[in-house]
Amino acid sequence: MILILSQLIEPNTSEIIDILNFYNKPWFRLNGEDIPTNIHFEYDLNNGSKIEDVSGVNSISVVELDKVTSVWARRRGAITPSSQLPENQQRFIVDECLTLYKGLESLTEAQWMNNPWSDDKANNPIVQLSTAKKVGLTIPSTTITQSKTSADKFYSACNGDVITKRIMKAPISHYGFSMVFTSAITDEHTQDFTHLALCPTLLQARVDRLLELRITVVGNKLFSAATEVDLHNQYKVDIRESDLQKVNYFPYQLPEDIQQRILSLMADLGLVFGAIDMILTSKNEYVFIELNPIGQWGWVESATGLKITEAVAHWLMQED
Repeated sequence: MILILSQLIEPNTSEIIDILNFYNKPWFRLNGEDIPTNIHFEYDLNNGSKIEDVSGVNSISVVELDKVTSVWARRRGAITPSSQLPENQQRFIVDECLTLYKGLESLTEAQWMNNPWSDDKANNPIVQLSTAKKVGLTIPSTTITQSKTSADKFYSACNGDVITKRIMKAPISHYGFSMVFTSAITDEHTQDFTHLALCPTLLQARVDRLLELRITVVGNKLFSAATEVDLHNQYKVDIRESDLQKVNYFPYQLPEDIQQRILSLMADLGLVFGAIDMILTSKNEYVFIELNPIGQWGWVESATGLKITEAVAHWLMQED
């Protein structure tokens, strides 16, 4: 039995389920939005635990956790209590259900992609960068500061070629905006460094880009793709701001030593899946930028033909 933790709208999940159906592999999909109305938990630490789908969406209505062989923690959909309840009670129910959700890892001997505790740790850029450096990957010069003096010094040391990005890698819609992109710092922005005292801010030396690389890791397999950074600089600092329809990705062969360091990074972080962004500089240096333990891959697969979806499915079927 394969347990899939996802959300209502998640295209990669549907594609994986199609493959599992083709091979007649049993699965149970748990969308966070269905908790606790349509998905019911029954944890019995003495006699076995189970999850029940009372909505009838799953072809299998009950999954016994001791029968689960693989868990795919794809996405954590938003737990949605009854809207008829007062707001404070809804918040209470969300916290209770989230604790049960996170407790799943302790109730099954199944293999996880990825263990949620490893996901949470690996989603921290400080952990990512320090671990990448430890395994021998090159990382950009980085500082996190609340000091105008330190920020001015860093900006000067980088000759004014500095970017900033969020520290927390999590949904931000509840802040009133949908996306914060990596952005370049200009001389004009430095006038606002006095405001850094209000919140720690990550500053990073901008890396000279010859190629932008996207490496999707599935178990011990690496699927690498690259795109050239055009001479007209149409690609933004954060490529997600570019017209992705015009971003041409192609399969790319990483050097063996870089591949091994990436696998060491994944092992140290306790991950079996991850989407890694790296840059190849004009000096032929590979620079680690960041890792997303639940990153998307459909757009890379469509552009390159890399068989990432099949690799994920076969790992879940324990055929890797």
